[in-house]
Amino acid sequence: FQQQIQYFTHSIMPLFTPCSFLREKQKQHCERTMLFFLLQASMIRPLNEGGKLKLASDMTQIEFSMTPLSTFKDITLSYPITTPPIPTIIPTHTLTPTTIITTLSHQWQSLRSLLFIEDSLLLTCSEIESLLPIYVLHHIFGRMPSDLSYPFQTGTVDYVKYSMWVLAMTQQEVAALFANQLRVYQQMVTKRGDKMYPDVYPV
Repeated sequence: FQQQIQYFTHSIMPLFTPCSFLREKQKQHCERTMLFFLLQASMIRPLNEGGKLKLASDMTQIEFSMTPLSTFKDITLSYPITTPPIPTIIPTHTLTPTTIITTLSHQWQSLRSLLFIEDSLLLTCSEIESLLPIYVLHHIFGRMPSDLSYPFQTGTVDYVKYSMWVLAMTQQEVAALFANQLRVYQQMVTKRGDKMYPDVYPV
């Protein structure tokens, strides 16, 4: 992946004349690619200590490789919480926010830090608050036993289509999707007659 990035930046980009339109397209390409990567990284399971170190190292190198296209701190992300309401005459300061505004750099750093947080500290760590819910939920599910499936594993949607689909969802829709997975898991545990849930389950 990094070799492909380097080839693109060093062999393809010099063919174009620098301009504001090109810079905007570079930023959009960087945003789409890295959001997709963050989702894939948050879904890796199981992830042992060696895997965490390798992933964190890869993330550092990828960020460096993408710099010629766009720096992560310059990419602002707007993530929908709910479907925007129909405009009304209510003053804007009384409306509930419908989006989360953050930066790609902040999301990148938060996930990289979250990799090394112990299960017992997840509820109190700042990374849980700052990372977008779509990445938090996938990462926490990755810490659970494999019989708690990701949504795409219980449906007919393949991995790639699922990734594109879930990235287009609002926070509210993602939460509902994962709540359904938890209900299925609870039913499975009850049916087995188990009395204990994994330590990370309350999160």
